[in-house]
Amino acid sequence: MIDIKNLFVVLLCLTPTALLSWNLYFNRNCLNEAGAKSIFDEAFDLESHGELKQAHNKYKIVDAYSCENYDVRAKAVERALAVQVILDKKR
Repeated sequence: MIDIKNLFVVLLCLTPTALLSWNLYFNRNCLNEAGAKSIFDEAFDLESHGELKQAHNKYKIVDAYSCENYDVRAKAVERALAVQVILDKKR
């Protein structure tokens, strides 16, 4: 027979896991390819105008929210790393 205290502990532990799983699988905030490409182009323009910190942040946004757009995501990560190296040298 299941003790009420044990049932409460199990439910208390499983509730956050269930909510996290629900958010991961059903509330995906992924950019579509056009949106990711648009933000990538904005970041590239910012980078070419010398706004490196803002460009780096835009590249990170593309990396974080382009879930299955691997080509755009790879380019964004590559550019973000290059910009980060430049920012580190300026310090």
